[in-house]
Amino acid sequence: MMTMVSDFWRLAVRYRLYTALNVIGLGLGVATFLTLALVARYELGWDGFYQQSASLYELQADFVIGSGTFHMAEVHDPVLPAVQTRMPGLQGTRLEHISADIVAPSDISRTVHYDQTISFVDPNFFDLFDLKFTAGSPAVLSSPGNIILSATMARRLFGEKPALGQTLEVTRHGKTSVYRVAGVLRDHPSNTTITTDLIAAIPKTGADRPCDGWNTMCAQTYAVLPTAALRQSFLQNAHDVLMTSPLSRAIEQKDPGGEKMTLRIVPLPSVHFGSDGVAEDGASRSVLFALIAIGTLSLLAGAMNYVNLATAQSLGRAREVAIRKVLGASHTRLMIRFLGEALVLTTLAAMLGLILTEIAVPTVASLSGWSVTLDYGWTLPLLGAVIVVLTLGAGFYPAFMLSSFSPAPVLASARLPAQGRFGARIRLFLVGIQFAFAVTLGICTLVVNAQALHLRHLDRGMTIPGLAIIATENLNALDRQQTAVVNLLRAMPDVTDLSVSAGGTLGRYEVGSVHRAPGQKAFMAQAIAHDEAFFRTFRLHLLAGRLTTSERATDVTHTKNGNPDALAQNFVLSREATRKLGFSSPQAALGQTFMFGDNDAAEKRTIVGVVEDVILNSGQDTLPPPIYELETSPIEQGIIAFRTAPGAMPHVLNALRKAWPTLAPGVPFEPQTMTEIIAESTQSDIARGRLFSIGAAVAIAIACLGLYGLAAFNAERRMHEVGIRKTLGATTAQIMRLLLGQFLRPVLYASLIAWPVAWVFMRNWLTGFDNPVALTPLYFVLTTLLAALLCALTIFSRTFGLARAEPARALRAE
Repeated sequence: MMTMVSDFWRLAVRYRLYTALNVIGLGLGVATFLTLALVARYELGWDGFYQQSASLYELQADFVIGSGTFHMAEVHDPVLPAVQTRMPGLQGTRLEHISADIVAPSDISRTVHYDQTISFVDPNFFDLFDLKFTAGSPAVLSSPGNIILSATMARRLFGEKPALGQTLEVTRHGKTSVYRVAGVLRDHPSNTTITTDLIAAIPKTGADRPCDGWNTMCAQTYAVLPTAALRQSFLQNAHDVLMTSPLSRAIEQKDPGGEKMTLRIVPLPSVHFGSDGVAEDGASRSVLFALIAIGTLSLLAGAMNYVNLATAQSLGRAREVAIRKVLGASHTRLMIRFLGEALVLTTLAAMLGLILTEIAVPTVASLSGWSVTLDYGWTLPLLGAVIVVLTLGAGFYPAFMLSSFSPAPVLASARLPAQGRFGARIRLFLVGIQFAFAVTLGICTLVVNAQALHLRHLDRGMTIPGLAIIATENLNALDRQQTAVVNLLRAMPDVTDLSVSAGGTLGRYEVGSVHRAPGQKAFMAQAIAHDEAFFRTFRLHLLAGRLTTSERATDVTHTKNGNPDALAQNFVLSREATRKLGFSSPQAALGQTFMFGDNDAAEKRTIVGVVEDVILNSGQDTLPPPIYELETSPIEQGIIAFRTAPGAMPHVLNALRKAWPTLAPGVPFEPQTMTEIIAESTQSDIARGRLFSIGAAVAIAIACLGLYGLAAFNAERRMHEVGIRKTLGATTAQIMRLLLGQFLRPVLYASLIAWPVAWVFMRNWLTGFDNPVALTPLYFVLTTLLAALLCALTIFSRTFGLARAEPARALRAE
């Protein structure tokens, strides 16, 4: 082993450039591979640490309205118990979340922790989800007055005092219950969909239960289903239960104007990759697999560099091999020797890659939001496997070629052996493959960043600057809080407009079925209740017709005791809603009617105005189009939206912040400007663009490193040829064109491979956006030109020096 290391050191000193290029190229490839492997492990490991995760399935519901589908992660509370009566021995549990205000009586200040999520579960919850206890045990759920806290929540409520045995006052819907802390859980891993900081048993009595039987869908339902037969039986029994429930009509619905509900089961590890409305932290499989491909191909690009440079370098070691063979070295022994050198080099590159990974992981985590850390217990074995694969995979061909030189021809020749055109073409082919990967990734990077930029500057359907909102879901401790906030804002001279609405795209909304006529295909729409100042405050772009007004009785919905007393006959619709109703233009929809509600209860409404679509998300999470309903009665727990004079927003927010403790004591002060909401919605797209940019930069850097090494090798091997050409009258410019053309051709050929591949990937990716950027030839041409420019700059110094060589010196070079 020491002999192998000393031989490598001798070669590294002699061929410093080749050694440095190999170690850096391989190191970059290893670092990219390890970093993205850690990302893949984190994403693919969601919910995989529970003992029964491979057999756990979540029951989900799909509502189909016309051509649209709305996904729900929750089903009705009675479904699981009814299925268990049909399938004795079935292991299943429910998880039901509610929001409540919490006070720890031992806290002298009696701080109210508003809007805390409490998870009510079945007593066997921990049989399926084996979370770890630091105090207490799963058995405490058998007592209805007990509650279990996560370690973080325990510290938040009680500080450093022991939480076990303490009491909590939990208030919801105006009713206060007292719970005793009977268990503390170790904090959950970040990559789990089961996020529970406060856990209690589902109450026995109906009045205290979080879910209202068949009237609400709020139970996340899980079952252990290890076999395909059991899964099919579970799904069929769940369907049969619904068929005997008050929902049987929705299950059997065949009328295209109504809604149809279907059930499905999803493996627990796949819930994270869920559809809209299913997984809050839902990830994109396509983006994840793209990152995995980038990591793998980066490692392959580094290995190709090694093969290229090692085969080029081997020609300079031909006499060494010939002498060793004359002195008795066998082909096998030389193979082992050269593989040993490859092992030492790849080990050095792996160490460099590990150092770069240590630097890259925090950067990637901050850019992407992934809670990725460098786990040496997992990374080091993977790194060892990478070293072995690189040594055998990348080192075998150069070692075989080196040990295959025949001593007699090599020692008899005055010149070093050449591999002819075949060897040169192989090296250029590998360069082409590297640049095909780099150009593909470069095109994808340009498109991803262009889409993020497009979304940032997209027309959102309203005037963004000077607009802010306050969500008042947390202001229900006192009914007068919302009114007090509204009155304070209206009294500020810098507030020009103010509105209260039911939220819509900005928050909660009611989903209803909309269709043009009885029996026709329906679609889901957001029914947004709003006051008269809504359109003026948001400054939605009116496309056709008029806005609703309280001066017309048929424009207004009147409520009495919280229930509609007289429904508005006239509605304002969004552009997308009129398009889905089949109207060719906003003008064509004016005066037309549509049906709102399920077929049995659908009522006819008239379109009096059409406004532009409001776009507040990235365009990948498609929401139902809104329809706007004017309501004159006060809207409780809505969205307070206010617009300020130009430049006055900081002053208004500062004044509101000072008054907030008096207006809403204990309620977090969380207003958001519309500019902040838009920036937050595009944050993931911008982060994705940055990650792709880093990946493209690494791929191009690896390709350029290999190209530089080949240019250096080329300068040594073609010196004699250049001398002859210059003696025969070739100019420096002609020599430059010849040499640059030799290296630029692989880049152009690589583009022929990269363009269609990138086009297919980006076309499929852009179809996921409602407002995609146009996939123009500019991205493809620009990337190829940039790659060619980088290629030319990389080899220019070596090529220019060779082209300027004096004929006499060049002819003496060999």
